[in-house]
Amino acid sequence: MRSVGIFLLLVGLGISLNTCPTGITTHNKSLQNGLDVKNKTQRVMHYAKNIQHDVGVIAHSCGADAPHFLRRDHCRIVQPNGLSIPLSELHPYVYPHTPDDTRSVA
Repeated sequence: MRSVGIFLLLVGLGISLNTCPTGITTHNKSLQNGLDVKNKTQRVMHYAKNIQHDVGVIAHSCGADAPHFLRRDHCRIVQPNGLSIPLSELHPYVYPHTPDDTRSVA
């Protein structure tokens, strides 16, 4: 949800139009003056820590001990008929194929 919020911020507040209200993505001097680096660094740090925590909670709720143990099988996609299927079934793993590789590609 946070990434959706960032996207809406980008589109809705005209960041791509050189009118970034935070002063980060603008060349407008008056908007740049609104950028308080010390305040922003703390906010970014807290944001990153919260993201790490949230992803850890999601991993734990999926039965994984840590986020790096999450796999496609942990994610299920709801289909139009209301049933969900594993992401690994919808988008199977693709393994690199080398000429000397004897594995069958799934």
